Amino acid sequence: MRSVLMNALEAEDLSILLAVERGLSILGDSGKKATLRILATAGLIEEDIPKNYELFVHVLEDIFGAGAPLITAEIEGNLRLIEQLSPRKTSLKDAITELRCRGTWVVQC
Repeated sequence: MRSVLMNALEAEDLSILLAVERGLSILGDSGKKATLRILATAGLIEEDIPKNYELFVHVLEDIFGAGAPLITAEIEGNLRLIEQLSPRKTSLKDAITELRCRGTWVVQC
């Protein structure tokens, strides 16, 4: 049972990473690479983003200021599309929570 759960979490993480990759693409290739370098300098490597998305959003806010919500909205939209989540616009945090809680009967995951 644990290995099935671990595989599901890994699949969720891959979906989040794909959404981040696509979302950061709105910055162009060099902008995306520069952003990932800044994130690494802040102690957040790309593979750790799914587990530390709040830090990820915080660093994006530090880098882009008022433009950060445009990037996180793009990432959220990609995640909702990839995982076929409900299309409502909320926040990246809500989309990740919805993804992680999908298929459970827990009210608050």
